[in-house]
Amino acid sequence: MRLAHEQGITEKVHILAGVTPLKSARAAKYMATKVAGMSVPDPVIKRMEGAPKGKVSDEGFKICLETIQELRKSRFTRNSHHGD
Repeated sequence: MRLAHEQGITEKVHILAGVTPLKSARAAKYMATKVAGMSVPDPVIKRMEGAPKGKVSDEGFKICLETIQELRKSRFTRNSHHGD
């Protein structure tokens, strides 16, 4: 987002952010390394790895909600698309 803003893109177009709840640390690692255009920061992966057994998908959902809240505060996005 920062790069898009620095290049003036956010002044010309609206950015639609795609957000999906992570189901496991393995899925987060896969998305980070194998899915083109997907960004999953290392702290998010570590947080998923540290979630208690049986609560990993709950943690992924919390991370998703937090990300949406941060995006809503951002001046760079006007909307988001939520996966399930």
